Amino acid sequence: MQDRADALWRRMKPQVMEVLERHRPERTDLKFDEIESNSASVGDLIARMLIQEALKQQAAASDAEIAASRQELAQEAAGVGKSPEDLRLTRIPDRPCELSTLRGPVPHTREYLHFPELKTGIFPPR
Repeated sequence: MQDRADALWRRMKPQVMEVLERHRPERTDLKFDEIESNSASVGDLIARMLIQEALKQQAAASDAEIAASRQELAQEAAGVGKSPEDLRLTRIPDRPCELSTLRGPVPHTREYLHFPELKTGIFPPR
């Protein structure tokens, strides 16, 4: 755990240093709104980095989750003449995506489970 925290600190340290430089005491034009904005950007960065780290630790979809997803697609499967159990499942490893969060976009790479007949899939974590 300590190693992961150290790695995160090394990644965010340049941004923290940059904000500290922007807030140096010699600046006579510095406004509170700028201080708040700069500080919030670092907070948002930390949040996005922690989200990325947590996502990396998430388990792949379980057999039960895959079965539940198949059942959720029952109507669509019937539309192509198949039962949910007959749907072909393709595993696409390391598919990149960008998750939208309140703190900004979070790039992530994860397994994508695709049902080709329906042109849809599961993109864990749920």
